[in-house]
Amino acid sequence: MSPIYTLFVVAGIVLVAAVVTGTVIPWAKRQGVDVQDALTRTSDALAVANRTLETMKPFLTGAAADTLDQIVTAANTGVGMAEQLYHASQIATEERKAAAVDFVRDALALAGVERSPAVERLVDGAVEAAVLKL
Repeated sequence: MSPIYTLFVVAGIVLVAAVVTGTVIPWAKRQGVDVQDALTRTSDALAVANRTLETMKPFLTGAAADTLDQIVTAANTGVGMAEQLYHASQIATEERKAAAVDFVRDALALAGVERSPAVERLVDGAVEAAVLKL
């Protein structure tokens, strides 16, 4: 399995975990289900995905590793920026993810990284992971 393919699998896992956390869990809570165990398992899965990603970074080629680092760093910064804007009442709750994604896209454009479907999936997954770290 190539490192890039593995990277996409990990990003997919992170994205699925984020979607489940953001949609299914609130619905289950409204239905009266105790979701603490599910949240713990989701957190554990994200930790495993993060460790897997950190483990495979040394095996990525220079450009892929650099791009991944730029995406993760920009996602963490973008999510923090969006959260600050939200707390300062400059953006609405539902605008936070879009603001963070736009920040990451702008940072990648300045770094000369071309947008592609693969990069967009990584950006989305990295932003979701950064949100869950908050």
